[in-house]
Amino acid sequence: MKKVFCLFLSAMLLATLCVSPALAANSVQGQSVDTPYEYPVLPGTPAWNELDSLEEKIAVCHVDEELLASMTTPALLETVLNYPLLVNIYAFSSVQMGIESVSQYFSGLPLFLAREDAMECLSSYSEAAPLSENDPETVVRQTSASVLARYMSESNISPLISTPGGTPIESYYNLTWSDWGMTRAQAQANHDALAARYPKATEVSGINPAYNCHSYAWYSTSTSNKYWIDNPDPYMADGSYTKKSSPSANDKACWSGSPYPVHSAIVRSVSGRTATYISKWGFNGVFIHSANDCPYTGSITYWGK
Repeated sequence: MKKVFCLFLSAMLLATLCVSPALAANSVQGQSVDTPYEYPVLPGTPAWNELDSLEEKIAVCHVDEELLASMTTPALLETVLNYPLLVNIYAFSSVQMGIESVSQYFSGLPLFLAREDAMECLSSYSEAAPLSENDPETVVRQTSASVLARYMSESNISPLISTPGGTPIESYYNLTWSDWGMTRAQAQANHDALAARYPKATEVSGINPAYNCHSYAWYSTSTSNKYWIDNPDPYMADGSYTKKSSPSANDKACWSGSPYPVHSAIVRSVSGRTATYISKWGFNGVFIHSANDCPYTGSITYWGK
C-alpha cells in the first residue's frame, strides 16, 4: 500500500535529514528574513578554483543555521537552489541518496523540506522563474526546483517534522482520499455515520485525509495541516512535554494502546474532575467530546509544558 511505502522511505531519511534541536525550534518561530543568502565564493571564480577538497568547499558555502531558520520559505528556497554544492545530489545512484548526502552538510535542504509550504513555494517558483537555456546556472536552478518538487510529490515522502525538543517524527505527508481507497463522498458518508453514533459530540471541522488525531494534538491544529502521525511517543519521551497527574486546559491527552497510543486530544476545559476534549477522529472531522463518549478506550495520560 502506498502508505507503507511512504513510511519506509520516511524512515530511511530520518538518520540523515535531521535538523538540530535549535534549528527545529527556530523553524516554527518568526520567519522574517526575506532575502536569500549570497554565497561569498562561487564556482568558476579564481577563489573557488583554489579549493582542493569537498571539505573546503563545504566550509566556504556554510550558512548559519539560525539565519536559515529565520528566512521566509521563498528566501530559503532561493538559498537552497543557489547553494553551490546542490548539484552533488545528481552524483549518486538516486536523487534520494543525493539529497541524504547533501543534507548531512547543508542544513538548508532538510530545513526547506520541513517547511509546510515547501511544495507551494516550489510550484510558485516554477511558474515565475524565467525559462532559459542560455545560462547554465539558471538551468541548474530550474532543474533542481523541478526535481525537488517531483521528489516530494511522487514519492510522497514526508518533509521531516520534529518535536519541540528536536526529535524527528515519522509521518506521512499530504495523504489523499485515493490513499485511503475511497472517494470524498464515501469518506463523508463514513463521517456522517460516525457522528450519528455520538450525538453528544460537537463537530468543529470536517473530514480531511491528510492529518489525524496525533498530528492535530501534538503538531498543528490548522486545517491546512498535511502530516499524519502514527506514533506520538517521541513527544512524550524526549522531554518536550512533562507528564501531569491531573489535566489543565490546553494540555495534551493521550489514550494508551499497543504498539502506539490509540488517540491524542487537547484538553479543552476542566470542571472539577471532568474534562472535555477536542480532537480529530482519524480522517473524519474534529470533535469536542467527553472521555467516555467517543470511539476510544484506554487509560489517559496528560502532558503539559
